[in-house]
Amino acid sequence: MKKYQRGVGEAGSSFFIFVLESSCMKYIKVSISLFILLLSGKSFSQDIIFTKEYKDAYNAIIKLDFEGGKEIIDREKAIHASNYYYVILESYIDFLGTIVGENEKVFKHFKSQKKARLQRIRRINENSPYYLYAQAHIILQTAFARFKFEDYLKAGFELRKAYHLLKRNQEKFPEFLPNQIDFGLMHAMVGAIPNKYKWLAKLANMEGSIQMGYDEINAVLQYAKSNEELAYLINESVFFLTFIELNMTSDQKNVPQLLADIEKLPNDNQMLVFAKVRLMSSLGRTDDVIEILEKFKVDSSFFKLDYLTYLHGLSKLNRLDKDADVYLKKYLKEFYGFTYKKSALQKLAWHSLFNDDKDSYFKYLSQIEYVGNNLVDGDKQATREAKLKTLPHVDLLKARLQFDGAYYDLALDLLENLDQKSLRNITDSTEYIYRKGRTLDKLGRYDEALKTYYSAYILGSKLPDYFAGNALLNIAIIYENKGELDKAQDFYQRCVDLDFEVYKNSIEGKAKSGLDRIKTKKESE
Repeated sequence: MKKYQRGVGEAGSSFFIFVLESSCMKYIKVSISLFILLLSGKSFSQDIIFTKEYKDAYNAIIKLDFEGGKEIIDREKAIHASNYYYVILESYIDFLGTIVGENEKVFKHFKSQKKARLQRIRRINENSPYYLYAQAHIILQTAFARFKFEDYLKAGFELRKAYHLLKRNQEKFPEFLPNQIDFGLMHAMVGAIPNKYKWLAKLANMEGSIQMGYDEINAVLQYAKSNEELAYLINESVFFLTFIELNMTSDQKNVPQLLADIEKLPNDNQMLVFAKVRLMSSLGRTDDVIEILEKFKVDSSFFKLDYLTYLHGLSKLNRLDKDADVYLKKYLKEFYGFTYKKSALQKLAWHSLFNDDKDSYFKYLSQIEYVGNNLVDGDKQATREAKLKTLPHVDLLKARLQFDGAYYDLALDLLENLDQKSLRNITDSTEYIYRKGRTLDKLGRYDEALKTYYSAYILGSKLPDYFAGNALLNIAIIYENKGELDKAQDFYQRCVDLDFEVYKNSIEGKAKSGLDRIKTKKESE
């Protein structure tokens, strides 16, 4: 019987992505050699060749060494002006700069270059696998950037266009692995679309599931691991698999293997360090996360992933470290984007409460409406707390953070010694029961956890908070682990159908992933 594990922290996270159709393992196996010819320079078209030099530029770019990547690109453009692979790489720099830095000027520049880049790509040989792929790749990147800046309508049109370009290319060149990564990513995002928006995907004739997308990208990873010519695809594949695993699945059974894959790679890539510490956090290795982030140094010339600073502060807060505020303040000061700004202020407010400073708690909450946006669940919850203007129950808050840091014995001890008369309302009571259920679950006391989760669901089913919804999700996971598929299916569906606000999209997405697994298991019986 397979055991499925949940992430340590509460539901919710961010980054980018969205949709597409399928390509099977047999197609990838058809002709790996054909793709290797592309890498060696023997391309379908002499207009776009992935040379060794451009591979070096690509490897620099995904490490966020944009200056190093640009130096190589400029040198190659001067020597081989007819090789348009630089168009893909320049778009990648703008894309990562937009997504990671959330800089509106970079975003505007990125959008302004889209038309010219597509025009260059359309000049190459139409029989090249890069002809449709490169167009789709650039359009897809632009769409993801638009989502980041809440330009949803144009992003939706671009996603549809990219989907169908990738689909056509997959049919023409099923062995072309870069297409497979974008294709898998879109499939996973289609599978994660909330039910109320599914009609849009159907209207656009787009299909996919989370498992389908994961399998497609994982197939690329496995081939890349066994073939030196394809090794450059490992970093990107592992990163996107981590994103799917942590943000879209409820079982997270692949976390140990993904972490093992990342630990074999050089420790000089901020994106992979981000993926690594997220995976470690999901396994409850908070102390290791803090140690890694304290030792990790970034070259001053590299584009900085400030989110690592936020994760550092959050991890220290989960451990209830007194200096957690140092890193959260640093994130707010140094990051010029908008994601997790509200959440960082909320965490600083909590830190103030732990120091009996209620004035600072309300001071930080009062700043939340003036920074960032509500694109990710963490910021949405911070906004909600700021509007409520109600002090959280300090012991419940500490128990939550200790749980998120995987300090389960400490969390349970705190909850069992909590004076229940201090619970002020139905929200406090529901949270108390829910947190006890989560902790019992992690300690392997599943029968007790099931009863406690169900009590939290009954008490909190009318609340906007996530307690009831996540209780249903975890009941379903326990039953799935027990092999009681009918019960698991019932509770996954109840989770999808439950009406609540906080972390709704994330929790619902994981429940839908569970329903997909149950369906697959039943079909194989």
